[in-house]
Amino acid sequence: MRKEIITKILILTSTGLLACSQSLPTEPNEVSLYYLWTWQFSTGGFSGYDTLTPGRIGFTRKIEFTTDGTFKEFRNDSLWGITQFTITKEKTIFTSDSLQLIRFADTARFAPQVLWKLTLDELHLGDNHVEPYGHVYRRPRTNF
Repeated sequence: MRKEIITKILILTSTGLLACSQSLPTEPNEVSLYYLWTWQFSTGGFSGYDTLTPGRIGFTRKIEFTTDGTFKEFRNDSLWGITQFTITKEKTIFTSDSLQLIRFADTARFAPQVLWKLTLDELHLGDNHVEPYGHVYRRPRTNF
C-alpha cells in the first residue's frame, strides 16, 4: 500500500528536482520559489487515490515564500499562518538519496515538504510522512 502511494506521488509530481534560487527573481520569467503560489489540488492520503481540491474542502489556499525565509499560508485570501522556513538536502521517506526538503519553524502547523518540482508556472510539494499527499500549486498570472 505504501509503495503504491509513493509511486502515485512520484508519478504525479515527477522525479526531476530543480534547484531553488536563493535570490529574488529579477525577471518575470525566472524560475524561483519566491512567489505567491495558488493551490490547485492534492492527491494521495491513506488510499493513495484521494484527491482534494478547493471545491471539495471548501476553501482556497495560497502559499508564499520570501527571500528573508518567511512562509505564509492564506486560506480564502486571509492569512492563516506565518512562520520561518529553511531548505535543506536530506533523506526523506521516499528514498535514501538526499532530496530538497522545506522545513518550517512552526512544526505544529506546517509539516516538512519535499520539493519535487519547480518550474516557471508550477510548484509540486509532497508531505514527508506516511500516507502523504502530493500538492500542486500554480503561479498566478498577476505575479508576471
